[in-house]
Parts: sequence; structure tokens; C-alpha cells
Amino acid sequence: MPLPEDGTGAAALGEEWLHQWRDARVREMLEHLGPPAWMPRSSSKSESISSPHQFAQEFAAKRFTELDIGEQRVVLLMRALVAKPPVVLLDEVWSAMSEEMVLAARRYLRGLDHDQAVVVITHWEDEVPWSIAEGLKIFRLEEGKGEVVA
Repeated sequence: MPLPEDGTGAAALGEEWLHQWRDARVREMLEHLGPPAWMPRSSSKSESISSPHQFAQEFAAKRFTELDIGEQRVVLLMRALVAKPPVVLLDEVWSAMSEEMVLAARRYLRGLDHDQAVVVITHWEDEVPWSIAEGLKIFRLEEGKGEVVA
């Protein structure tokens, strides 16, 4: 995920507000879904880095192919969320993520604005970050037939 200096775009005259918004969104993604959100503070990887911000910067500077599969999945989640689309489809989103990554992602998703719909496609109901009391709607597909469960 490139940092603003590396391509968040909107550098055209009169679009500075858009550049600032994109910059803020990239930084928000890194803060809430990047390594500072899921890597233990006592990790040997983080000991050499002085701050979570610096750690996020180093993570962001890596090429996608340099990341392990769990980190790649987190970056793909960031990419799906960064533009704040009105509807987000998350298909088997937790695949290959560590438990810490999943917890950070679920924590972030639970805090999303109510003007954004999220469809979680999964085989396991406990992977969904919300409850029925919070407005969760469950649609189950079995043997080619779909039904609203809750």
C-alpha cells in the first residue's frame, strides 16, 4: 500500500482536498489494520523500530511480494476498504491471517460507519464481526437455494 508521496494521486491543481483525504485514509488503514494493530509489542521484529508509526511506514514501503501470505491478505482487506465504498464484499476474508490480524480486522470492521454495508461470505457464522442484535442479517445458501435465516 503506497504512501501519499508514492501515488495516492489527486495531485492536480484544485484537488488538494482529495489528496489529503486519501492520505488520511491510507494512514488510517495502516494504523488500524497494519502491523501496529496486530503485532505484539514484544516481538523481535518490532524491537528495532522505535514507534508504531515508523513500523507502519516500513510495512507500507515493502513490495506486496515481500509480504507473507497473511500480510498480503491484510493489504487486500485494506485495499477493499480504503476508498470507503458503500458496499464491501468480503469473501473468506480471514483466510491465511493470524489470529491477531483477524482480531484487529474484526475490531476495525465493528467500528465502521453505518452508511457502509459489509457482506461477509463465509462457512462459519462465528467469523462475522457483528451480532443479530447489532443488525446482522444472515442469508444462508444450501443445495442451491437461499433463505434469510435472521
